[in-house]
Amino acid sequence: MFSATLRCALPLCIACAGAAGVAAPSQSRWAQLPAPTAATLYAVAAASDGAFVAVGEGGTVLLSREGLSWHRVETGIFLTLHGVAAGPSGFVAVGDGGLTLFSSDGRSWQGTPQPAAARLNAVAWTGQRWVAVGAAAGVFLGGVILASQDGMTWEDR
Repeated sequence: MFSATLRCALPLCIACAGAAGVAAPSQSRWAQLPAPTAATLYAVAAASDGAFVAVGEGGTVLLSREGLSWHRVETGIFLTLHGVAAGPSGFVAVGDGGLTLFSSDGRSWQGTPQPAAARLNAVAWTGQRWVAVGAAAGVFLGGVILASQDGMTWEDR
Protein backbone atom coordinates (compact mmCIF):
# COMPACT_ATOMS: atom_id res chain seq x y z
CA MET A 1 0.00 0.00 0.00
CA PHE A 2 1.33 3.43 -0.93
CA SER A 3 0.13 6.53 0.80
CA ALA A 4 1.43 10.05 0.99
CA THR A 5 0.59 13.17 2.93
CA LEU A 6 1.59 16.77 2.44
CA ARG A 7 1.60 19.45 5.15
CA CYS A 8 2.73 23.03 5.02
CA ALA A 9 3.93 25.53 7.60
CA LEU A 10 4.74 28.39 5.28
CA PRO A 11 7.12 28.91 3.69
CA LEU A 12 7.92 25.16 3.84
CA CYS A 13 5.93 22.11 2.77
CA ILE A 14 6.85 18.55 3.78
CA ALA A 15 5.73 15.40 1.98
CA CYS A 16 5.70 12.01 3.66
CA ALA A 17 5.62 9.18 1.14
CA GLY A 18 5.97 5.76 2.70
CA ALA A 19 9.44 4.24 2.49
CA ALA A 20 10.70 7.31 0.62
CA GLY A 21 10.73 9.21 3.92
CA VAL A 22 10.33 12.97 4.04
CA ALA A 23 10.93 15.47 1.26
CA ALA A 24 10.87 19.23 0.92
CA PRO A 25 10.90 21.59 -2.04
CA SER A 26 14.35 22.88 -2.96
CA GLN A 27 14.00 25.75 -5.41
CA SER A 28 11.75 24.26 -8.13
CA ARG A 29 12.34 20.57 -7.29
CA TRP A 30 11.60 18.27 -4.36
CA ALA A 31 14.54 16.80 -2.49
CA GLN A 32 14.54 13.82 -0.16
CA LEU A 33 15.66 14.79 3.33
CA PRO A 34 17.80 12.59 5.54
CA ALA A 35 15.54 10.81 8.02
CA PRO A 36 16.92 8.94 11.03
CA THR A 37 14.90 5.80 10.31
CA ALA A 38 14.42 3.09 7.72
CA ALA A 39 10.79 2.69 8.83
CA THR A 40 7.95 3.43 6.43
CA LEU A 41 6.35 6.78 7.26
CA TYR A 42 2.59 7.20 6.80
CA ALA A 43 1.68 10.73 7.89
CA VAL A 44 3.09 14.15 8.70
CA ALA A 45 1.63 17.13 10.57
CA ALA A 46 2.67 20.78 10.66
CA ALA A 47 2.15 22.99 13.70
CA SER A 48 1.57 26.73 13.44
CA ASP A 49 5.02 27.37 14.97
CA GLY A 50 6.75 25.59 12.05
CA ALA A 51 7.37 22.28 13.84
CA PHE A 52 6.66 19.03 11.98
CA VAL A 53 5.96 15.50 13.25
CA ALA A 54 6.02 12.41 11.00
CA VAL A 55 4.78 8.98 12.13
CA GLY A 56 4.88 5.44 10.80
CA GLU A 57 5.81 1.81 11.06
CA GLY A 58 6.71 0.29 14.40
CA GLY A 59 5.74 3.36 16.42
CA THR A 60 8.19 5.63 14.63
CA VAL A 61 7.89 9.32 15.53
CA LEU A 62 10.15 11.91 13.91
CA LEU A 63 10.32 15.57 14.96
CA SER A 64 11.65 18.60 13.13
CA ARG A 65 11.55 22.14 14.47
CA GLU A 66 11.96 23.67 11.00
CA GLY A 67 11.17 20.85 8.55
CA LEU A 68 14.72 20.28 7.33
CA SER A 69 16.57 18.38 10.04
CA TRP A 70 14.76 15.46 11.67
CA HIS A 71 15.39 13.38 14.77
CA ARG A 72 13.73 10.27 16.11
CA VAL A 73 11.66 10.58 19.28
CA GLU A 74 11.59 7.55 21.57
CA THR A 75 8.02 6.87 22.67
CA GLY A 76 8.25 3.28 23.90
CA ILE A 77 5.46 2.47 21.42
CA PHE A 78 5.98 -0.30 18.87
CA LEU A 79 2.55 -0.33 17.21
CA THR A 80 2.37 1.26 13.76
CA LEU A 81 1.07 4.83 13.71
CA HIS A 82 -1.10 5.71 10.70
CA GLY A 83 -2.08 9.32 11.30
CA VAL A 84 -0.96 12.50 13.04
CA ALA A 85 -2.42 15.99 13.32
CA ALA A 86 -1.46 19.29 14.91
CA GLY A 87 -3.78 21.50 16.95
CA PRO A 88 -3.46 24.44 19.33
CA SER A 89 -2.49 22.25 22.30
CA GLY A 90 -0.01 20.01 20.47
CA PHE A 91 -0.01 16.84 18.36
CA VAL A 92 -2.17 13.71 18.32
CA ALA A 93 -1.04 10.48 16.62
CA VAL A 94 -3.20 7.38 16.05
CA GLY A 95 -2.56 3.80 15.00
CA ASP A 96 -2.87 0.07 15.41
CA GLY A 97 -4.57 -1.35 18.48
CA GLY A 98 -6.77 1.75 18.65
CA LEU A 99 -3.80 3.65 20.05
CA THR A 100 -3.96 7.41 20.56
CA LEU A 101 -0.88 9.43 21.53
CA PHE A 102 -0.81 13.06 22.67
CA SER A 103 2.16 15.42 22.88
CA SER A 104 2.19 19.10 23.74
CA ASP A 105 5.67 19.57 22.24
CA GLY A 106 6.36 16.65 19.86
CA ARG A 107 9.02 15.26 22.24
CA SER A 108 7.08 13.67 25.12
CA TRP A 109 4.15 11.43 24.23
CA GLN A 110 1.37 9.91 26.37
CA GLY A 111 -0.59 7.01 24.93
CA THR A 112 -3.86 5.23 25.60
CA PRO A 113 -5.54 2.44 23.64
CA GLN A 114 -9.16 3.04 22.70
CA PRO A 115 -11.14 -0.17 23.29
CA ALA A 116 -13.74 0.70 20.65
CA ALA A 117 -11.13 0.69 17.86
CA ALA A 118 -8.95 -2.04 16.40
CA ARG A 119 -7.03 0.39 14.21
CA LEU A 120 -7.19 4.16 13.96
CA ASN A 121 -6.26 5.41 10.49
CA ALA A 122 -6.50 9.20 10.66
CA VAL A 123 -6.91 12.10 13.06
CA ALA A 124 -7.74 15.78 12.59
CA TRP A 125 -8.19 18.95 14.62
CA THR A 126 -11.54 20.48 13.57
CA GLY A 127 -11.00 23.83 15.21
CA GLN A 128 -13.11 22.72 18.18
CA ARG A 129 -12.09 19.12 18.91
CA TRP A 130 -9.92 16.21 17.82
CA VAL A 131 -11.61 13.55 15.66
CA ALA A 132 -10.08 10.13 14.96
CA VAL A 133 -11.46 7.51 12.57
CA GLY A 134 -10.71 3.85 11.98
CA ALA A 135 -11.88 0.26 12.16
CA ALA A 136 -14.07 -0.96 15.00
CA ALA A 137 -12.91 -3.71 17.35
CA GLY A 138 -14.85 -6.88 18.04
CA VAL A 139 -16.90 -9.24 15.95
CA PHE A 140 -18.85 -6.50 14.19
CA LEU A 141 -17.19 -5.05 11.13
CA GLY A 142 -17.52 -1.36 10.68
CA GLY A 143 -15.98 1.96 11.41
CA VAL A 144 -15.38 3.93 14.54
CA ILE A 145 -15.34 7.69 15.11
CA LEU A 146 -13.79 9.05 18.28
CA ALA A 147 -13.82 12.64 19.54
CA SER A 148 -11.76 14.44 22.17
CA GLN A 149 -11.56 17.97 23.54
CA ASP A 150 -8.01 17.59 24.88
CA GLY A 151 -6.41 14.81 22.77
CA MET A 152 -6.16 12.51 25.78
CA THR A 153 -9.73 11.59 26.79
CA TRP A 154 -11.77 10.13 23.93
CA GLU A 155 -15.47 9.34 23.40
CA ASP A 156 -16.99 6.96 20.86
CA ARG A 157 -19.27 8.85 18.48
